Amino acid sequence: MERFLPWFNFGVFLVYLAVAMFRPDRSREGFDLAEFGRLPLLMNGRVQPFDSVARLGLFQIRGTTTVPLEKTGLLTRGSLGATEWLLEVMAKPDAADARHIFPIQDPTLLRTLDLKQTEGSGPIYFTFRELEPRLAAIGTQALEISSKVNAASRSEWQREGLRLRNRLAVYQRLKNSFQPNTFLQHEAQGQPIAYDFAAGLSQYQIDLRVVVHAKQGKEQQAIDQTTAERMRTFARPFAGVSRAEVLAIVPPAVPASSRDRWRGIGTAVVDSARTGQLAPPVAHFAEMSSAFARGRPAIFNLEVTKYRQWLTTNGLAPEVSKARYEFFNNLFQPFVRATALYLVAFFLVCAFCFKRSTVLYRSAVMLVVLACVVHTAGLLFGMMLEGRPPATNAYSSIIFSGWGVVLLAGTVERFSRNGIGMATAALAGLIAIGAAHRLAPGGATALVQNVLDIPFVVAILAIVIALCVGRDTKTASLRTAAAMAVA
Repeated sequence: MERFLPWFNFGVFLVYLAVAMFRPDRSREGFDLAEFGRLPLLMNGRVQPFDSVARLGLFQIRGTTTVPLEKTGLLTRGSLGATEWLLEVMAKPDAADARHIFPIQDPTLLRTLDLKQTEGSGPIYFTFRELEPRLAAIGTQALEISSKVNAASRSEWQREGLRLRNRLAVYQRLKNSFQPNTFLQHEAQGQPIAYDFAAGLSQYQIDLRVVVHAKQGKEQQAIDQTTAERMRTFARPFAGVSRAEVLAIVPPAVPASSRDRWRGIGTAVVDSARTGQLAPPVAHFAEMSSAFARGRPAIFNLEVTKYRQWLTTNGLAPEVSKARYEFFNNLFQPFVRATALYLVAFFLVCAFCFKRSTVLYRSAVMLVVLACVVHTAGLLFGMMLEGRPPATNAYSSIIFSGWGVVLLAGTVERFSRNGIGMATAALAGLIAIGAAHRLAPGGATALVQNVLDIPFVVAILAIVIALCVGRDTKTASLRTAAAMAVA
C-alpha cells in the first residue's frame, strides 16, 4: 500500500490539472460561452480571443475575473464569468448596468459623490445605473484633479476618483463596441431597450442592395426616400460606435495582404454606406447579439459555429488557432497551476525533513517534476503567443530565471538525495512566480486567490487522507508483525 502512495498523490494532481484544462464554460441558459470566447479579434495591436478581452476588461473595472451574482438570503447564486459579462455589456446593456462592478472604498469619495456608505473596511461595489447620474460630476472632478493637483500630492480619494473615471470609460467603450447601446438607452428614456440588431441589419442589407442596384443601372434610378431615410436611421448611430469602439472585430477582407487591418463593427457599417458592401462578419455578430439578448442559445451557438467556419475558409485559420491557444492558456493558467504544485511539494519536503519518510520524499519529487513541466509549458505558451523569447521584460525574466533555478536545484538533488535541492527547487519556483505576479494586474493577491480554488482544496484533502490512511496501514502492519514475532 505504502509504495503506491506517491503515485496516488501524483495522480490526484494530474486530475487537478485535467479539471483546469477541460473545465466546461456554458451559461445557465445553454449559451456556448467557451466557443464564443475562442473567437479572434484585434485589440492593442494583436489578435486575441474574446475571452482575453473580457478578462482584462472586467479586471480593469472590478479587479476580478468574475462577477458574484446577487445573494438570496445567506447564499450567493454563483458568479458570472468574464465572457458572459462581456456579452451582457455589449448585447444586454440594461442587465449589465445593474451589475455591481465599480468598487469605491474611500469614504471621502463616497461623501463627495453622495453615495451610501456601509460599515467595514472593504470596498462597496456600485452599478453603472447608480453612478450614471453622477458621470458629469465624476468627469469634472477628475479633470480638475489631473490638471490642478500634482500626481505626488494627490490624496487617496483623489487617486481613487481618477481610477473610477477610468473604469467608467473602459465600461462605456466596451458597451458601445457591438451596437449603439448608449444611444439606444437614451432613446428609450429609461424604459428597457427593445433592439433587434439582426433584424435591423437584415433590412439595412436589403436597402443597401436596392441603392447599389439603382446606382449601377445604365439609367440611374431615383432612390426611394423612404429607403434612404431608413438606411440613415439605422446607420447614423453607428458613427458613434465607430468613435467609441476599442474592439476591432471585423477581420480584413484579404488577409494575405493585410492581416492586421481589422475594423470595428461601427466602422464597417459606416463604410458600407459609402462602398455599398457590408462585411459578412457583421451579420454573424448581429445574429449572435440578438440571439443572446433574446435568450436563444441554439441560434447563438449555431451562429458562433458558422462564423468560425467562415473565418477558416476565408484565410484566417492562423488567427483562429492563435485565439484558441490563448483561450486554453487563459483557462489552464499554467503559472497558477505550477504555483499550486510547488507549494504542495515544498510542504511535503518539509514534512520529509521531520519524518524521513520515503513516501513523502517520492511524492515531493514527483510533484516538483510535474510543476517544472507545467512551468515549462507556461513559458512555451508565452513564447508562442507573444512571438518572442522569454526574458524580454521584467515579468517573463523573473519567471524564466526561477525556472532555471528549479532545473539547477533539481539536478543537485539528483545526486545528493537529501531533500535540500528539492526544497530549493520548490521554493525557487514559488518565489519566482509570486514575484513576477507582483508586476501583473492584481499582484500576488490575485495569484493566491486563483491558486486556492475548489479543485486545489479537494486535491489537498485527498492526499492528506491518503497519507493518513497509509500511515495507519503501516502502523497496523508493524503491530501485526510484532505480535507474530512475540508469538
